[in-house]
Amino acid sequence: MESGLAQVEAARRFGVSRQTVGVWVRDYRNRGEGAFRPNRRGRKPGERLALTDAQQLDIARAVQSGSPESAGLDCLVWNRQAVTDLVHTRFAMPLGMTTVGNYLVRWGFPLPQDLLRALRAAACGPMESPWLPGAEVVWVGHGVPTWCPDAPRTPVLQAVSNRGALSFLAGDPRSAEAVADFVARLVRQSRRRLNLVVTWPPTTPDRIPRLLTFDDCAAAITVPRS
Repeated sequence: MESGLAQVEAARRFGVSRQTVGVWVRDYRNRGEGAFRPNRRGRKPGERLALTDAQQLDIARAVQSGSPESAGLDCLVWNRQAVTDLVHTRFAMPLGMTTVGNYLVRWGFPLPQDLLRALRAAACGPMESPWLPGAEVVWVGHGVPTWCPDAPRTPVLQAVSNRGALSFLAGDPRSAEAVADFVARLVRQSRRRLNLVVTWPPTTPDRIPRLLTFDDCAAAITVPRS
């Protein structure tokens, strides 16, 4: 930053969000180069978790309350990177995405490979909707994580790509409007061509568009009928 590099450009080069770069800059100004020394990895038996119960509850409630935008982040759906950025922004804790992924599993989220296997099996019927040749396939499902102590059992819409990238957003799986909003956010955030396979029939599935187009991306959406 001292050389004049914009935070947006730094975020692009390092593959992180603009908020994370802002936290790095603040840590550097407060602590100097020591802010970037790697912490000891791993945790000995009996050591406390990196996040306290109160901090876990704060993060869980933020995820349950809405999109990352409502928590001050510049992305549209939750994933490991977005939760990592939220922890860093709120608590100045530079947790790795693997650690954050472990928290998600602890809270009852499925492992991406397990979710992918389950959703592929659930969507074994014929594909009657449009299909974009060569586009990435993303499977859409839903679940109710256990979350952390004192957090309500909020249902979430989940999506996993064939590459194992997991995204999620709190929402009622019965609501076609909630599903339509989720898939539109997925497409806009990915900025690429997608084939989205919804693996269960929400109420009034006809309200979910079968084709979405934006300036820089598009998606074909398959939805089973009830």
